Amino acid sequence: MSASRKALRTALAEVLTNEVTHAQAIFGYQKSKIKGQTPVICVTSAGSRREPITMKGNSLTATLDIHVFVLYSDGASWTEEQAEDRLDDIEQQIAHVVDQYRTSTAWSCLSYAERSNARSPVVLEGTTYLHEVIPVEIQEHR
Repeated sequence: MSASRKALRTALAEVLTNEVTHAQAIFGYQKSKIKGQTPVICVTSAGSRREPITMKGNSLTATLDIHVFVLYSDGASWTEEQAEDRLDDIEQQIAHVVDQYRTSTAWSCLSYAERSNARSPVVLEGTTYLHEVIPVEIQEHR
């Protein structure tokens, strides 16, 4: 039986929780409300590919999106420049995770699926956040 995408997503969120020190909160799913927390990371399912490996089953490659949300500005002590710097710091910490955890007890290969996308600011619950999506692929152990 193949691994589940949910198990891979959860395992990646756990690693990020231990390794990304610049985030206030990390979730293994998309949060509908982040309640003013910043920075926040959400690891979400983005698709999967299952290839036959034997007559008994398939091999799973899960594509996951790592969403990073950073408060854009509070109009006082937190500036747009600080927000951009924090977004870059978090991206660097995630890059370290991808480099250091290419293999783990939970997966056989972790890699980038494509380039990240630092999107235009988004408004969540009336608050503006910088938003970057970092797509990764994880292959289950074969």
